[in-house]
Amino acid sequence: MSWFWSKSKEEPASPEGWNVLETLEQLDAVFLASNSRSQLLFKHSTRCPVSSHAWSHLKESTGLLMPAFDLHFLDLIQFREVSNQIELRTGVPHQSPQVICLKGGEATYNSSHHHIEAARIVGLVGSG
Repeated sequence: MSWFWSKSKEEPASPEGWNVLETLEQLDAVFLASNSRSQLLFKHSTRCPVSSHAWSHLKESTGLLMPAFDLHFLDLIQFREVSNQIELRTGVPHQSPQVICLKGGEATYNSSHHHIEAARIVGLVGSG
């Protein structure tokens, strides 16, 4: 932990439009839903300032993302098993923070750290 950042005990709030992902059953449902609509997974580390910055950006961009995706938030520190299953099922190596887009049960796009930009995600993946 750096001197300019202190870990907050506060859990990130899930704003309207975001589903909190906590169980493998929920993850199964996300993969199933990706057969009819694109899904966006945000893997967040509550211990990382870069992840907090990316989460803030995505929350502010919810309106831009919602027409193209169902949105899912994962606290990967608390629900590491779910995070591990995402890596296993998609073949996308774990990063934090990380965005993974799913369509048809497959990862169609992923980005991490400072490369997480809502406009880029929507522009590259499109709606669908």
